[in-house]
Amino acid sequence: MAEGGRRIPELDILGRVRVSDSIAGRWSLTTVTPGSLVPYSTREPMAVRLNLRLVRTFGLATALVGPVVARAQGGQAGSTAPSAPIIRAVVIDRVEVFDSVEARKFWGFSLVNSLHIATRPYVIKRELLFAPGQPYDSARVNESARNLRALSIFSDVRIDTVMSDSGITVRVRTTDGWTTNLGFGLRTSGSQRVINAFVQEINLAGTRTVATVGYQSDPDRNSVFVGFYTPRLIANRVGIGASYSQRSDGHSAGAALNYPFFSLSSRQGGSLSWGLFDGRVLSYKEGIRDRPDSARRKFALVRADGAIALRASPRGYVHVGLTGQVQRDDLGEEGGTVELPRTITAAAGPYLALRAPRYIQVRNYEAMGRVEDIDLGPTIRADVALAPSAWGYDRDGVGGRLAASAGLRIPGGFAQLGGSAGGLRTSAGSDE
Repeated sequence: MAEGGRRIPELDILGRVRVSDSIAGRWSLTTVTPGSLVPYSTREPMAVRLNLRLVRTFGLATALVGPVVARAQGGQAGSTAPSAPIIRAVVIDRVEVFDSVEARKFWGFSLVNSLHIATRPYVIKRELLFAPGQPYDSARVNESARNLRALSIFSDVRIDTVMSDSGITVRVRTTDGWTTNLGFGLRTSGSQRVINAFVQEINLAGTRTVATVGYQSDPDRNSVFVGFYTPRLIANRVGIGASYSQRSDGHSAGAALNYPFFSLSSRQGGSLSWGLFDGRVLSYKEGIRDRPDSARRKFALVRADGAIALRASPRGYVHVGLTGQVQRDDLGEEGGTVELPRTITAAAGPYLALRAPRYIQVRNYEAMGRVEDIDLGPTIRADVALAPSAWGYDRDGVGGRLAASAGLRIPGGFAQLGGSAGGLRTSAGSDE
């Protein structure tokens, strides 16, 4: 385990050792690395994965009063009694990265505040699942706080109430965290070197827009990357993201529209994404490049996903959905004059997802200095993908995948266990 943010070894059952900057140690057993579920593949016919994560947390680790407690008491989480008080007003209190007392003690803290743009009030308001005039619902208040913490731009989120004769005033207090990340790396081996640098802002101008610019130079190629993602840009609900990478031997791009389930009680959600790659693919044999220019690859993928909730409440949900994709993936001679073929395949299928959340709060887990919500409740998802020969494959096939996870509290922290199994069966009658 790691303590105080020290680097720790990461060891899996297969005997490989890596070093991680994570606060937590992770152990995993993987017999075969799973491939993508939907595309037809004969190289990875069956996949089974088991992950066990044991985490010892330091600082705050407090269980929320949530659905499990409510069930134990015989009540229903999120229910509002007829006499529930009415929310009279919602007050938003935004706090800088360092409060005024800290800023007066050290000029550096004041400089950080002046460089940082505070989160816009509308970014906070759109994550709230309650409004003036509605009955006060503690489950919705707790979930609103989790929504805000999930943005990863606040070091602390607190929602308090003040009772009066006319109703309840809800006070939402957020403390901004530092959201600008800078990175630079240099590696050398003999006469070869790898240089990379990036700048990422995950709360651009206080709008929760993620913007990234990066550069990498290695013996194979030079590349420049730019990307952004803005949640709820359209009608305060649909998020938009895009990225582009210009390489010395090709380029890649991507875009996405995302309409997420905004809460555990949301009834529908979906996404649409697109990506392409056009560039050189290098071939290596025993660690040595086989030939200078191995092949040219053209790849494009359009993927869509949509789901509705059969059951949805603060206690959990049952989602049923449909996912599908259309893909082109062709290889040809680099520098050749013959146009590459257009091999297009498609696949689609339903899925079922069940979740019964049970949250705890921890500090300094995935991000230093921030309170985070960890779900230890059971989660199950089952997917089926149909890939008939009429959709571009050599033969009919059907794939499946089942994944599940759960967690529990242990002294000083928590443990999580997750596993998945998947496979593909074709018209030949054998598992492949």
